[in-house]
This record gives sequence, C-alpha cells and structure tokens, in this order.
Amino acid sequence: MRSFCSDRKKVRGQRRKLRKLLRDIDGLTPFESESNRLYEHFHVPSGTWLNSPSTAGSVKTAFCKAWLEQCQRFIQAKPTNLSFCRVVAVLCEPLLGESQIVIFYSQEYFETFWKRNYSDQSWLPLNKGSSFTAKRGITTALTEMGYEETLLVDGKTIKSTLWFYGELDPCNLGNNTH
Repeated sequence: MRSFCSDRKKVRGQRRKLRKLLRDIDGLTPFESESNRLYEHFHVPSGTWLNSPSTAGSVKTAFCKAWLEQCQRFIQAKPTNLSFCRVVAVLCEPLLGESQIVIFYSQEYFETFWKRNYSDQSWLPLNKGSSFTAKRGITTALTEMGYEETLLVDGKTIKSTLWFYGELDPCNLGNNTH
C-alpha cells in the first residue's frame, strides 16, 4: 500500500546526485549530427529526484544555473558552416527535470515552434516583469521569455511555466523578452 506521505519523503544524497548531474551536463555534446534534422534536443540527465518537493531549493538553483551555462557554451560552440542554428534552453517549473536544451537547425521549424494554440496545449506569454532567474538569484546574459503552459491530458488540466533562454528573436516570438 502506498503511503500518503511518499511525495514528501526525504531525498537522500542530494549533493552527491547534484555533483553527478553537473558532470553529466558538462558531458553533453551538441552538433554531432545536424545534417537533415529540424532540431536536436537534450533532456536533463537525472532521475525524478530533481522534481521532488523535498529537494533543496539551493540544489535546484545550482542545476538551473548549470543548465543555462551549458546553453551559453553551446551557443559559443556553434559551427559557422550552418545556414541556420538557434540554441534555446527551456526550464520547466515546477518540474525542473523536464527541462531541455533545444538546437534548432530549421528556421521554419524555429518560427512555428512558438505557436502553441491547440485544444490540448496552449502557451500564454507571461508578463514582461516576470523573471525566473531573478526569483532564483541567477545572473545570465541570455534573453529570457516565459510562458504559462496549459495541457489537457486524459481529461485533466495540467498547468506549468516554461522559461526559455538563449537565441530568441523577439520580432518572431512576440514582445515577451526580458
């Protein structure tokens, strides 16, 4: 029988798991097979412990900072021979373990990616004054943009906040950049 308190169970070894996560993030290698692809994406290389409400806020902040720094490294490492390439990090709140770094190789796909107005998924731009990095005390030179995501899954509505960082073109994405 499952305990009602299982979601609040203490996450043990958070610092050790964080050190491994940071090593795994450093080991991500982009641009290995960009030919004939619309995009390449990297998921957070960790288990579900990062999403736990019992995981310390400082651990989650350290992850977010490392994720954005990796996005910045990907941007700096972009091959010059690509006709189109944009690097964007996505931080998902509250489930940070669902975050991604996406490398777009198609301008058309990049431009249509931001249009999410379907019956089962919608993105609503957040107010210009909102900032995930400011709330977490993270400094970054990357452009920031936030959306409230609403998903309809098996008749249930799931809401989350998506924060995008990186090579965002404010002209094509709306006026929600910071």
